[in-house]
Amino acid sequence: MLTLHDGGAVYTLSNQPGTVVRGNHIHDNKGGPGGVYLDEGSGFIEVAGNVVYNVPRPMNYNNKAQDRQATCNEHDNFFGARPGQADFPQRAADEAGLEPAYRHLLKKP
Repeated sequence: MLTLHDGGAVYTLSNQPGTVVRGNHIHDNKGGPGGVYLDEGSGFIEVAGNVVYNVPRPMNYNNKAQDRQATCNEHDNFFGARPGQADFPQRAADEAGLEPAYRHLLKKP
């Protein structure tokens, strides 16, 4: 999302019962909306414990026409707090990303 538009660091489409979007550290995406994007028909999704800043819109619902926003549970996110600010959730940001057992997948050979 550094140059593209109409997407997000986390993007969903359609009903996804049981889906949980948790523990992400999202920042500096210039394209819109840029953060967590629940697109058309996205429903039955929990969005919790994410750190999102320096994006056009931290949380975007484009599922209103299908009346699915009420089926999504958004809570305990940190939208807009930036590093260096007193309210920045440093521990949540540090713990974001792949679980330790899978972090080796990010290393280039």
